[in-house]
Amino acid sequence: MRARPVFVLAPTRGDRHDEIIAALDDLRAGGSTNGAGGIVEAYRLARESFVDDGDNRVLLATDGDFNVGVSSNGELIRLIEEQKKSGVFLTVLGFGNGNYNDAGLEALADHGNGNYAYIDSQAEADKFLVDDGGANLVTVARDVKIQVEMNRRLSSRYRLLGYEDRALRDEAFVDDAVDGGEVGPGRVATAL
Repeated sequence: MRARPVFVLAPTRGDRHDEIIAALDDLRAGGSTNGAGGIVEAYRLARESFVDDGDNRVLLATDGDFNVGVSSNGELIRLIEEQKKSGVFLTVLGFGNGNYNDAGLEALADHGNGNYAYIDSQAEADKFLVDDGGANLVTVARDVKIQVEMNRRLSSRYRLLGYEDRALRDEAFVDDAVDGGEVGPGRVATAL
């Protein structure tokens, strides 16, 4: 039997705080997870209520244990790649422990022009969603790429620390069709 996606709140403007908080307070974990089905339905709803020049975003809160329907990382990434063409961003919030899929959830967010956070406490939820909410849930720069060119007379070797999953070949850097990162307001990125 296929699990159907469960929604606790229809697409809702961000300024309707009481409705959003009430829906979040009512969330409960349990049962099987049809992640792909939920993702497809969430993107459909986001497209139906799309705001031109707005920040249209799906928030996926999950432990990443997609055990019904499409569940392989490769298939899910292809699904997200197709869905992101609609201009809707994907933010993934990972919850849980034990059978938790951290790397897979981060990959979904990366391929969905979004961001990812592991939420393991109220403090972490407050930090990501409240303190840094603007930087995490609003996009001011799309497909950002940073290029560092080493002076070979002064540097014989180098290595990249962090962002290894975002490294590009030289020829891909100048290709606007190649996906870069998204940056929110007040966000700082450092290339080291």
